[in-house]
Amino acid sequence: MALTKIKVNNLDTSVTNMVQNMVTDNSVDSADVTLIVNSNIAAKSTSDLSEGTNLYYTNARADARVSLIVDAAPSTLNTLNELAAALGDDASFSTTVTNSIATKLPLAGGTLTGLTTVNMGAETSPLRVGSTGNDAAVAYSNASTPTAYNVRAGMSDTDDFSIWTSDTKRLTVKDNGNVGIGTTNPGAKLQVQTSHSSTDVTTANTNSTLNLGNSAVGNGVYNAIKFAANQQDMYIMSFNNGTQADRRMGFFLGSVAGDAVADERLSIRGNGSVGIGTSSPSRLLHIASNSSYNVDPYLLIDGTNANRDSGIIINAGGGEKKVVRGDIGGNLYFGNSNQIGVYNSGNVTVNPSGSATDFTVESDTNPRAFFVDGGAAYGGDILFGVSSRSGIYNGTGLNGIAIESLGNQGTTMVIQNSTNACMYITKASGFTHDHAIQFAVAGTQKGSIALSTSGTTYSTTSDRRLKDNIEPIADATNKLMNMNPVTHTWIADPEAPQVHGFIAQEMQEVVPEAVSGDAESDDMMSMDYGRITPVIVAALQDALKEIKELKTRIDELESK
Repeated sequence: MALTKIKVNNLDTSVTNMVQNMVTDNSVDSADVTLIVNSNIAAKSTSDLSEGTNLYYTNARADARVSLIVDAAPSTLNTLNELAAALGDDASFSTTVTNSIATKLPLAGGTLTGLTTVNMGAETSPLRVGSTGNDAAVAYSNASTPTAYNVRAGMSDTDDFSIWTSDTKRLTVKDNGNVGIGTTNPGAKLQVQTSHSSTDVTTANTNSTLNLGNSAVGNGVYNAIKFAANQQDMYIMSFNNGTQADRRMGFFLGSVAGDAVADERLSIRGNGSVGIGTSSPSRLLHIASNSSYNVDPYLLIDGTNANRDSGIIINAGGGEKKVVRGDIGGNLYFGNSNQIGVYNSGNVTVNPSGSATDFTVESDTNPRAFFVDGGAAYGGDILFGVSSRSGIYNGTGLNGIAIESLGNQGTTMVIQNSTNACMYITKASGFTHDHAIQFAVAGTQKGSIALSTSGTTYSTTSDRRLKDNIEPIADATNKLMNMNPVTHTWIADPEAPQVHGFIAQEMQEVVPEAVSGDAESDDMMSMDYGRITPVIVAALQDALKEIKELKTRIDELESK
């Protein structure tokens, strides 16, 4: 067997003696060595783990040494095999780790060259960027502009959150939730502000403050801004169309939640027309209504709050003209010079300003069916069917009516029908009443002129029910005899033949009711010849009665 060296001083005394005997007998083999070691171990205390002469190993000593190495490692990593598996069985683990760390961003900072993804998972703040002296920021850069783009947050809870480009703050989120684009101090939940000073509207494509787009094309395709509310939604919508005149901007205000798209209240079309209550205005301003609106389509122009007149002014190429004007007193005027006035009292006046303005009503065949000559000498002539009163007065045969003011001489009316009569009165076929003209006082009829197929009847009031103190006419004969019938000519027409008549001043003493006027007045006196008829009849009756009595006496005398 191979020579085995055993240090005797490390053996127990009994074991030493046994070894020496074996050596003396020259009989030591491998079995003897095993016996020697086992005997020595059996003779030693296995609890003695200290260094020194006890250099042999027991299970307890080995376990203790392994425990020192493991140092309370978890059970899944307390063997070399488990450690190797955990390291990926990588014999070059140290090199692998060194190479991997070289690809990581150092705490001192550096450059990320690839896409970085942060998976939030259950964390509320998966990525935090902080600063000890300045605002926290995340910058996006390239080689030429290292700090061209960045996102910054203030150091306190009340500081702004902002997005920058080219060292200029572009978007600001305030701690109160207001968001500003182009402004660092937004006063609303969203404030978009620009700073260009252009006055050329053709540059709006590049100077727009806000641009809402829709990439789809086609007639009727729309963009929409929605105003959401608890009760109902409202919209501003623009409708695209290949024809500019048919493009439309609509304002929708629903009456019930959810139906706003059916309630377009205001429409502006590409041709400039505006519709209120209609999406298809046929004029520059078209106001319409329907039963669902529950409002009449009136146009209200109110100047009361400003204590000023209000109205409508039109410029049709000849300068501004006031078509309608209302003053603060509630009066309404039509025409640039207030040619027609409709007053708060209910009165209507044509030409209230007092200027010499004519008033004309035209018919299909007559341009002066009704004409007021505002330039007439005494305040205006009123003409029906004619354009000048001279055509009536001079007998040219014009058909019409003229009412003329003659100043202190009063007013005259002339009615002419062609050259046959100055006044032509006819009763329409089928007219059941005979009266052609009726005369009344305070609504009570006093007389009439009646027409029939056989003639004309002139009537005056004579109903017994209207009379009192009825007595026979006394001294009718004397009255008749006091009448002075004469023949005469007229001073105004000396060439005319003599006519029969009475002198009004003389008849006033005989039959006063038959005469009108005062002999002492400048006004000419007149006489109603019909009023002397009762006197003539009474005198005739007296004469006939006397004749009858005389005839009776004559008959009596002749019979004797």
